[in-house]
Amino acid sequence: CDIQNFIRRQTSSNPVVQEDAKIVVLNGTNTNGLAVNYEHRLDADGMNVQAVGDAQTSTQAATQIIDVSAGKMPATRAELLKLFGNNMTTQNPYSGVYNADFIIVLGQDRVSNTGTATTGQ
Repeated sequence: CDIQNFIRRQTSSNPVVQEDAKIVVLNGTNTNGLAVNYEHRLDADGMNVQAVGDAQTSTQAATQIIDVSAGKMPATRAELLKLFGNNMTTQNPYSGVYNADFIIVLGQDRVSNTGTATTGQ
């Protein structure tokens, strides 16, 4: 509910929650459910995941963070870098597809050897 989200943002001391950045998680691998697993993890951390889907490629080697916010969401940027590593760019091949502040393209580095999604924990 939008009202509950508004209250949560206003009462939270977590700067990531306060920024309320719109995040899209895309699966750049052939591992089914990878993006959904990360959606749940980010939701649990108080992040605002707007959409999940498949990337334009299924052969993404390393996870990439696309910063569409133009630096306006520094707390979220720092948290995403901590979670996914420092492979960040501002070049957005999804500009006409998603309205987001950050787009995370999950790569093979997020898939365990057993073929299941890993959450970094």
